Amino acid sequence: YSNSEQHSEETSEALPELTVQPADYAHWMQQEPQKAKRASHLAYWKTQLAGCDVDLALPYDRTPGIHNDVSVTQYEHVLPTRLTRWLKGECTQTGTSLYSLLLATYGVLLHRITGQTDVAIASAFTNRNRSELEHLIGLFAREALLRVRLNQNDTFSSVKQSVQQCVIEAIDHSELSLGQINRELGMVKASQGGQVARTLFLLREHKSQLGSQHNVEGWEPYGEARLGNDQNRYDLSLVCRDEGDSIRVSFNYKLSLFNESTVAQFATIFERILQSHMEEALPIGEISLI
Repeated sequence: YSNSEQHSEETSEALPELTVQPADYAHWMQQEPQKAKRASHLAYWKTQLAGCDVDLALPYDRTPGIHNDVSVTQYEHVLPTRLTRWLKGECTQTGTSLYSLLLATYGVLLHRITGQTDVAIASAFTNRNRSELEHLIGLFAREALLRVRLNQNDTFSSVKQSVQQCVIEAIDHSELSLGQINRELGMVKASQGGQVARTLFLLREHKSQLGSQHNVEGWEPYGEARLGNDQNRYDLSLVCRDEGDSIRVSFNYKLSLFNESTVAQFATIFERILQSHMEEALPIGEISLI
C-alpha cells in the first residue's frame, strides 16, 4: 500500500458505523409524536412572540429602501485580553454561557442606540438534539428569533439572566424553523420586504470548546451553523469569535445603510457595556457611551 492508501484504510476502520441516516431524521419528523411536539412548540412561540415588534429602529446613516446596493462589509474590533479573561471567569462563576453573556450585551447595545425596550434578534442553533445525530454529517441548524426585553433601570446582571433563560427556552423549542413560525404568526411587516429580523447574532467558539457541552445542556448555540452568505440578509449582524485570550467582535453591515464611523461607534459601545459590567454594577441606562 501507499502511505495514503494505508492511512485511508486505517481511518475507515476506526470510524464507528452510523446508526442513523439523514432519511431517518426526516422520518422522525413525520411521526405523530413529533407532530404533537411541533404543536406544543408553536404554542410556545405564539406566547413568547406575542406583541413583539420585529422591526428595529436602527440609527441608519441612509434611509433603507432607497438604494439597491446590498453589498455588505465588516468592521472588526478585538476585546482586550484582561476583559476577555474576566468575562470567562464570570461565566464560570455564575453558570452563564458566553453566548448568553454576549447576546445580552448586544441586546443592551441595541436598546441604547434605538431606545427600544423590546428587541428581536435572529440567531442560530446546531439543533442536534438527539444523541444519534452527533456524528451524522449534515446541516440540522435552526434559526431562531430571540426576544430581549429590558429597560433602562435593569442591571446588566438581570438582563444576562433573563437572556440565558430565553436562550434555554428557545433551544427547547427549536424544532420549528423561523420560516414556519413566521408563516403561522405573520410577524413580518411589508416594510421589511419579507425579512423577519433586522439583525443577527452569532458566536463562534474557540476550537478547544467545540464539541463540549458547557454552553447549555448538551447544545452548542455558538452559531457555527453555516449561515454563510445568509448574513447578508440582515442590515446589521454581529459575529463574535472566541479566540482564547481574546474575543473578536465583527460587525457586518450594509454599505448602503451605514458609514464605517457609525459601526465603529457600535463596537466601542459594545466594549464599554462589558467594561461597565466588570467595573461597576450600574443600571444599563446609566452606562456611559462616550
